[in-house]
Amino acid sequence: MPGVRPLRWILIAAAALLALLLAGVFVVTQWVDPEVFKPRIVAALSRATGRPVELPGEIGLAWYPWLALRTGEGAIGNPPGVEGEPLLRWREARIGARLLPLLRGEIELDRLRLVGARVALRRGADGRDNWSGLAAAAGGGGGGGGGALRLAGLDLEDGEVAFVDAGDGTALTIDGLRLETGPWRAGQPEPVALQVGFGLRLGGQRLLGAATLDTRIALPPGEALRLVLGRTRFGARGFADGLAADGVPFTLALPGATLDLDRSDYRASALELGVGEARLTLRELAYAQPGAAPPEAGAAFALAPTSLRALLGTLGIEAPPTTDPRALGSIATEGRLALRDGTLRVEPFALVLDDTRLTGRIIRGGAPPLAEFALAGDSMDLDRYLAPEDAPGEPFRFPGEALGALRARGTLSLERATLDELRLEGLVVRLLLDEQGLRGDPDRAVRR
Repeated sequence: MPGVRPLRWILIAAAALLALLLAGVFVVTQWVDPEVFKPRIVAALSRATGRPVELPGEIGLAWYPWLALRTGEGAIGNPPGVEGEPLLRWREARIGARLLPLLRGEIELDRLRLVGARVALRRGADGRDNWSGLAAAAGGGGGGGGGALRLAGLDLEDGEVAFVDAGDGTALTIDGLRLETGPWRAGQPEPVALQVGFGLRLGGQRLLGAATLDTRIALPPGEALRLVLGRTRFGARGFADGLAADGVPFTLALPGATLDLDRSDYRASALELGVGEARLTLRELAYAQPGAAPPEAGAAFALAPTSLRALLGTLGIEAPPTTDPRALGSIATEGRLALRDGTLRVEPFALVLDDTRLTGRIIRGGAPPLAEFALAGDSMDLDRYLAPEDAPGEPFRFPGEALGALRARGTLSLERATLDELRLEGLVVRLLLDEQGLRGDPDRAVRR
């Protein structure tokens, strides 16, 4: 047919050119020493990051289906005038680009893999840091008519992130970092799957161990740094002075959250905290810290009925001895908390301890912080909670320096109570918690 033969020759020519191009790539990757390209690679990375780049390790090239670059050791340094450890260094790295999309003007990257990466974030005593401007430098060439960028994912193994603030002495380290993300493309509105494992240290003290995070995260288009989290689950073992030596296992789960990092405004419809068998649910969470003003926060909360003795055991705290071994068997609570102007208010507040229901308020503020409470209940058998005659006569104390420094005072009002086998009505007990422990003054118990 007329016209078919020219079309046939055009297709043959195009196929020949494509084959020639692929053959050229194959020749380059197989017979050309990739070290020849190292100066150009270093220069390109330096321009993209605005930082000095070093690639002392060997590099390698692969060709199909990914045009892949592999490097040994490497580092991205600090901005001019900032001395010390480089911003980023790694033991191994690999990144590839699929060949056929490149011919269409698209950049489809393979999974970026970093092994042994260490990020060293530092802020000097003068307030200067070594990371500002990095994102702007990296994105400086992305606004024009370049091809669409796609990344199959990111894998980090055996990573570490260290933050040091010379101004206030903060030294925070995320160690044992493992990270895996799902695919991402430039400008995509859909969230990216994210799985992370790590540990956390503050100075020389371990704060978190065996931490895992599983979430979906999106960065909506726009200049504001605003993150949107999908369904998220976090689990770890927490460490603190006075708590379980092998850590306290806990979990956090939330259906979603919005994190406005520019405005320091964070919101979530719900969050569930699990410690052992205990489950605390918070709803309508909001936290904001505009500028240099004190932070403000609020949420409604509810603790489902759980064993207080078991909860204390999970925390590594020995429950106080009681005459009735069944005492402290159940606890539940609900209310609303609000933080404003440095004062935390819990009001309304309801607490159910075993068979007694208490309502009232708790206010914590001042310097040093002191919690003041006023609780009223229906009835309580106080004899159940007294220490057995053969128990040590010392008041209950929270272990550890931090917990032991908790201070509280207030009143417990009961319509009916049993104490020393006496039935009392309108009992008001004044309680005090300080460095000497929790105790009451029987001489100050009065009838209403």
